[in-house]
Amino acid sequence: MSAFELTFPGRPVPWARVARGKGGKGITPAKQLLHRRALAKAMQFAEGRHAFVGPVQLAVTFDYTRNETRIRIAGVGPPARYDKAYRKGVADVDNCIKQVMEAAELAGIVADDVQFVSVHAEKCG
Repeated sequence: MSAFELTFPGRPVPWARVARGKGGKGITPAKQLLHRRALAKAMQFAEGRHAFVGPVQLAVTFDYTRNETRIRIAGVGPPARYDKAYRKGVADVDNCIKQVMEAAELAGIVADDVQFVSVHAEKCG
């Protein structure tokens, strides 16, 4: 099983609802776009990073106390285990996951986020 891990510094930014502008066209918030691009660039230059062809497993920890996101992307295998924790007043974990998955696609780690067959995520802090 091949895998790579990445710790991305900075406060996790969730995938936000797209606002509707004139004519009903969707407008993605700039903060979200910048974070996704920075995360994708970090993934592109991560040590051991490569493109995955088949099913992929994602394990991610959004740490609000350390202001970082720890990511592990691997071919299908046994799931990683973490202690469960949550904190009120921070972003929904599913929206943070979407941001990581979209960044992995943008970075060329996966061809399409449909390749993610297993996701384990936690937020702490």
